[in-house]
Amino acid sequence: MKIKFKDILVFVTTITFLIAPLLKGTASYIFLVATLALCVLCMILIKKAYVGVIFFLMAMQNALQMLVPRAMLQAVTYYDELFQVVIIFYLLYVMVKKRINLTYLERILIVCYGLYLLLCFLSSVFNDYATVTVIVLDAFVCVKFFLFYRGGLELSRQGVADSKTFYEHTNLACKIITVVLFLYALHDLFFTPFFKKYDFRYFTDSLQLFFYHPTHLAAFSILIISVLILNLQYDKSNMYFIIIMACVTLLTFRAKAIAAMLIIFLIYFAFVKYNLPFKGLIFVGAACAALYFSLDQIDLYFTESAGSYAPIRLKMMRDGISIANNHFPLGSGFGTYGTTVAYDYGSSFYYNLGYMGGYYKDQPVGDVFWPGIFAESGWIGTVFFALTTVMMTALGVRKIKVNKYAGWCMLSVMTYAFCSSTSETGFFHPAVAIMFIVYGIAAGAPGELADNDKSKRKGLKIKIKV
Repeated sequence: MKIKFKDILVFVTTITFLIAPLLKGTASYIFLVATLALCVLCMILIKKAYVGVIFFLMAMQNALQMLVPRAMLQAVTYYDELFQVVIIFYLLYVMVKKRINLTYLERILIVCYGLYLLLCFLSSVFNDYATVTVIVLDAFVCVKFFLFYRGGLELSRQGVADSKTFYEHTNLACKIITVVLFLYALHDLFFTPFFKKYDFRYFTDSLQLFFYHPTHLAAFSILIISVLILNLQYDKSNMYFIIIMACVTLLTFRAKAIAAMLIIFLIYFAFVKYNLPFKGLIFVGAACAALYFSLDQIDLYFTESAGSYAPIRLKMMRDGISIANNHFPLGSGFGTYGTTVAYDYGSSFYYNLGYMGGYYKDQPVGDVFWPGIFAESGWIGTVFFALTTVMMTALGVRKIKVNKYAGWCMLSVMTYAFCSSTSETGFFHPAVAIMFIVYGIAAGAPGELADNDKSKRKGLKIKIKV
């Protein structure tokens, strides 16, 4: 076992941050400032440490929103948009100064997503429901996950953040985070909790730890799992930490997270561990099992009760379909319906359809995905978006044949994105969009490593080197 100076520095930095949520007021802020100072020190002393620092700043965005002073809240809320702008400029730089090589499937993928965006813009121009500012803001949110995928892919291919570099600057921190979150979860499950709990499900209250909502904890846990999966090609011990973080995910008691974990581990057994035959039948069984675990939530969200009002998500699905039908062959355009921006900026559709008052006032109107796709892009745009997601899944299936861990990582990200799209903003959610950076890095990972290139840890060897 090697203990390097950079490992000690990463350990101290990670632990310092994870202690901050346990404290209150000034003490918590002191630990956050210390974490920031240690991150700067890491970037000064460790080559390419910015890869890990930027990634974890993005990954911990929701947790930081709960911890930072109110004066800094806006800066933390929008720094993922700043990173998105950086990715755009980086992609333009690569296009101008270097050469982007695209496979045939990647070209089709870009064309399909481009046509989806084009139909949304055409719908916006012809219908004129939203202002230019709202249209641009909504488009910026809708394109984020795809830009992160392309950015991660090019960072990997250009050697800026290839899979080996990503492993070197994320794996240890992911292990530390996994262990600490698991200990926090055990404590909050059996003892007086450090953090407030959420709703009662199954047999106890769901955990959210130092995140705003259990959904954010679930998304963060699966993000860490996807990183550990990608890094398995260099460190086989990651499998233990994947199982531990899966336990944390399950304790959020989010049906979509439980369903996603079931499918993620099924992918492991079917493709990675045993390469089982009849994979199609296996996944049908997994889908049925995931559906079984989600029946309560489906009944809550999408089944009309004896009352006079339909559940909010059922109503939004019906209204999204109605808007797509009424605006065929286009849609209503960006910033009109079913997205966070549309709701935040008071789209006329929400007033006309009765969301801004009465029974539906203050309900999670911005907590849907597919109704927004149907309404804003129309049925033709929906087809192009669906083709995009299908082809991104196909990229993962192709990758798993040449690099089983990178392919498993890509399919895991797609699995959670699909599951979260049933009752959240899905692919457009910031916590899901960040996963596509990992997806892109995995897509650019090389084929299986030769045995002599794989990490080997034999004997006890302690070495501290600056």
